[in-house]
Amino acid sequence: MKLPNGYGSVYKLKGKRRKPFTAVVTTGKTKEGKILRKTLGYYATREEGLDALALYRKAPVEAENQQLTFKKVMDEFIKYRESHDKPIASNYMTCMKNLYPLNNMVMSSIRTRHLQGVIDELKDKPSTCAVTKSCMNMIFKYAIMEDYVQTNYATFVITPVILNSKAHKPFTDEEIEELWNHTDDYAARIALILIYTGMRAGELCLLKKDNIHLEERYIIGGIKTKAGINRTIPIAEKIVPILEYNDKLPPSSEHINYLWRKSKIPALNNHISHDGRHTCETRLNNANVNLRIIQLIIGHSGGNSVDNIYTHKTTEQLIEAINKI
Repeated sequence: MKLPNGYGSVYKLKGKRRKPFTAVVTTGKTKEGKILRKTLGYYATREEGLDALALYRKAPVEAENQQLTFKKVMDEFIKYRESHDKPIASNYMTCMKNLYPLNNMVMSSIRTRHLQGVIDELKDKPSTCAVTKSCMNMIFKYAIMEDYVQTNYATFVITPVILNSKAHKPFTDEEIEELWNHTDDYAARIALILIYTGMRAGELCLLKKDNIHLEERYIIGGIKTKAGINRTIPIAEKIVPILEYNDKLPPSSEHINYLWRKSKIPALNNHISHDGRHTCETRLNNANVNLRIIQLIIGHSGGNSVDNIYTHKTTEQLIEAINKI
C-alpha cells in the first residue's frame, strides 16, 4: 500500500532486530534544500509502524510523548522543580540514581512490575526503598500532569517495613559528650551541626555558604514544608568553631548514614541522620523552651498564623533558646 506524499514512511531495517521496522516523517527542509526527517520509533511489525504514523498525523504531540524515555521525563521533572524554586532534596537526588534500570524505557510502557523490580533490588535498605518510591511517585505525577501517561503505577509499589526501633532515636548525653571529644572527625562534626541546629539532613546538604551568617548567629535554610522553607535557623555558640572549620557539606543524607555506620566512634554507629534533628527538638523541649520557639527553629507549622513582626522579633529569642541545649 502506497502512502500519500508527505505522510511518512515505514520501512524494514537491515539485520536481525527485535523491532526491525521504523517509522519516519518529514519535518521540513534546510536552506540548502536537504530534507529533514524525524524517526518516530522502532516496531516489531509494519502495522505498528503504520499505527504510529497515523497517531502522529492525528496528534503529533501525543505521538512524540509516547516515545519519551523515563530518563527524559525525570530530567524534565527536575528542571520543572528548579524553575519553581523547589529543588529536589539531595537525598531524593541520590535515590533517583537507583532508577537507572528504567532510564531507557519508554515512559508510557512502564508498569508496576518494572518499578517493583527496582525496589526489590534495594529490599535490604528499607529507608532507601521508601525514598526511592517517593521519587517514582513524584515523577509519575509530573508525567500525568504533562499527559505523558494516564496512571501512576508507583502507587501500587510495595516497600519493606521500616522498623520503628531505628526511627527517631535521640543521641544521649553520653553520646553527645563523646562527639565533642572527637571534633577532629568529619562525621562527628556533621552530627553536632545537626544536633545543635535541628536541620534535616537534606537541608544541611543543600545549604549554601552565603546563607550561613556566623557573626549574626543564624542560617537561612530549610526545605520540604511551607513552615520549613527559608526559615531562620539559630546557630548555637557551641558550634560556631565547627562551622568555621567545616569547609565542605555532605552530598546527601545517605552519605551521612554511610559515614556514621562506618565510623569508629561508637556514638554514631546506631544512629541515622534524622536523629540529630530529633535530638535537637527533644533537648529544646527538655529545656522548657516555648513551643512556638521550638516550632520556628525546627520548621514545623504551629497551627496558628504568626505575623512577620512576631517572627522577626524572635530571631534573638531563637538564638537564646538554641544556646540552652
